[in-house]
Amino acid sequence: MGKKETKKYSDIPVQQTNASEPSGIYGDINAMKVQLVNRIMRIDEPEELNSVLEFVKERIAQKDKFEQEWEQGLTVEDFRIQCKRKLKEMYARN
Repeated sequence: MGKKETKKYSDIPVQQTNASEPSGIYGDINAMKVQLVNRIMRIDEPEELNSVLEFVKERIAQKDKFEQEWEQGLTVEDFRIQCKRKLKEMYARN
């Protein structure tokens, strides 16, 4: 019988250099890069600048809305207390 060869693997971790999801869903990445560079080069045009400003305003509004909703939120304990109180009210009427 011949000597059986075993594969040896390196102990050095290999850094992943590719995306975990397929890029096909985003379209051609090079076309996206060209589109982005073209938009950046035209940033001094009013419609491009307005587009960027509208995007920023929308993001700020979303952030403010999230923060307001967060402040209005309940803790789990407060929610439990309110539910318990409401159930007592419902059963007290019957």
